[in-house]
Amino acid sequence: MSVVPAFAESFSALPYLEGKSWSDEAKWTWTAQGTGIYSGSYNKVTEWRTTYTMTRVLARSFTISESWSIDDTETASGSWVKPSNYVTCNGCTVTKSWTGSGAITVDRTSFIQTDVSGDFASANIGHKISEVVDPTGLAVGSQVSLWWYDENNEYRPVSYDVVREDTLAVAGTTAKAFLASHTASSTGNWKVGQSWSKGQLTRTFDFDESTGVQLASHAEGTFSYQRSGGGWDETFSSDSKVTSVGFDLGDYVIIDSNPKATVTVDGTNLGTADQPTLEVWEWGSSHKIVVPPMVNVTRGTRLVFTGWDDGSRDLTRTVAADKVGTYVAQFKRQHQLDLASSYGNPIGSGWYDEGQSVNVHVDSTYMFVLIFDGWSGDVQSNNPDVTVTMNEPKTLQANWRVDYVRIAILVLIVALVAVVFFVRQRRRARLLGRTAIYGTEPAPIAPTPPIFPSATRQALQSRAEPPAGKFCINCGVPLPSHAIFCNKCGSKQ
Repeated sequence: MSVVPAFAESFSALPYLEGKSWSDEAKWTWTAQGTGIYSGSYNKVTEWRTTYTMTRVLARSFTISESWSIDDTETASGSWVKPSNYVTCNGCTVTKSWTGSGAITVDRTSFIQTDVSGDFASANIGHKISEVVDPTGLAVGSQVSLWWYDENNEYRPVSYDVVREDTLAVAGTTAKAFLASHTASSTGNWKVGQSWSKGQLTRTFDFDESTGVQLASHAEGTFSYQRSGGGWDETFSSDSKVTSVGFDLGDYVIIDSNPKATVTVDGTNLGTADQPTLEVWEWGSSHKIVVPPMVNVTRGTRLVFTGWDDGSRDLTRTVAADKVGTYVAQFKRQHQLDLASSYGNPIGSGWYDEGQSVNVHVDSTYMFVLIFDGWSGDVQSNNPDVTVTMNEPKTLQANWRVDYVRIAILVLIVALVAVVFFVRQRRRARLLGRTAIYGTEPAPIAPTPPIFPSATRQALQSRAEPPAGKFCINCGVPLPSHAIFCNKCGSKQ
């Protein structure tokens, strides 16, 4: 699944949280045990109940309004009565409550406060927040920049290591979170003059895997302060957890297509006007997404599915709700090229990708007398070979004209052929006439001639037979020199 930067034009849960609220409860505990001039003990428990509302989300910033109530309970003895906020007697327990509200505006790139209002101190401007982080930067092994106070009690942003994924029971549902942790030197809660108690602090935050909202936190540290005359040892611990949410906790997934085409998710069609759409799935569930192989947009224009943005080419796919991100079905736009011609067998008709260059060809002559007279339609050209850029559906008509010069030449050729044929037929006819007289063709079998007296027969033969030029090779009868067949026996000479 692809994960993209958290700006309004890209994937981020923040736009979907606008107007949404959530609440948490936190408990902080400080203890101190002193010696010498700091003898005695101190214990303080602070309980916070805070409601957060994402009141505005812009392309580069967002604003969170907060309202809170606080209960402080303090107990002190010995020298620690003096630094206490409320305790005025040794061993007394005092509770103090108050409420507050305000708003912070945060840069969406750096997650640094750029403006505050209400009960928030202006000193917060320029500080990192931990209420919400960019979820797209969360992954085991990565780092997230958050606030820290160093051993001089000076604010500086530090990198927290994202060490694991957590499964949390939050507000009656199961949520997945990334846990970010940091351990370093820090200051405790008390100081003498400008000198603070110092020690090691470990702080962790659980951020919702989909929205980046802080779902829980924990901190623990030990500090000490020692100087001539006495000192103290100090401990600190805190825990917080979201108790109610006004938005869905789960796998935030964006379903989209490019260009827009209908996508079916779990049997429900998401039309082009519905995209991109946010799907919030229960962690661990599975879902079916279906896209069509082809979509007819308009006459001559269609979309052809090419694959998903994560590399899958399946038209139907089952995906598990296990990670935030986007599923974008990628399509390519194609246009139809239609070639029309009564002659010449034009080549190039078909569907082509938008922007593709197509070479179109038609034979420039047809039946000798028809001449190509140019393309008309969406492309005008006198060249039978033309390149067409397919930025929309296109139709080309091949035009033809009659070449009368060629017709005249053809008529002349036909006439000459006819004359030659006629002459040759006349010559052949004359030759056939002569061979009929002189036996150049086989004679048909004649009926038995009548019996004449020998004198009469000799007289008839002398009148019918031409002078002999050669003799039959079969029967020896004299034949003219040009004879091909024998008139008597019919054999070929």
